[in-house]
Parts: sequence; C-alpha cells; structure tokens
Amino acid sequence: METPNAVAIDLHFRPSSYFWPHGLEKHLLAKIKGAERKAALKALIDAGRIDDIPDFLAKSSLSEAERRAIGKIHPAFMGGRIPARSG
Repeated sequence: METPNAVAIDLHFRPSSYFWPHGLEKHLLAKIKGAERKAALKALIDAGRIDDIPDFLAKSSLSEAERRAIGKIHPAFMGGRIPARSG
C-alpha cells in the first residue's frame, strides 16, 4: 500500500512567535516592567495621546540610574504601590 502524496515536515522550522500579532498598544503594555509606568502608559494610550508618550515610559525596563532618578520623583515608581490614604 502506497502513501498518497506524503508531505515532508520541516522539523527545523521555528516560528518567530507563538502568538498572534497584537496592536502597538498591547505590545507596549505587555513589555513594560513596573506597575506605575504601565498604568501611566495605559492612561496615555486610552486618552489617544500616543504621540505624547515619553521614551522612558515606553522602554520595557529602566537602567539602574533611570530607576533611581524616577524613584526620587515618587517612591511608588520604585516597584510598589503606595496605599491610599484614609481620612
């Protein structure tokens, strides 16, 4: 018995990604480390202000010097959330 038109399978093929392409917004948000930077970036995207996104906000991660500098602005940027004040 003969196999009809068997097609060879390329076992060396590796796709560049296992996920479907997302829009720029989802791609940017998925790569951002830091909850506060991600929230700020999402707020700008939701407001339609993509051209106003500063470079440091769109970077997936910050250098140590950048982290120290932004942490001086507010401690929430150092990786945690500041609890809401009550009263």
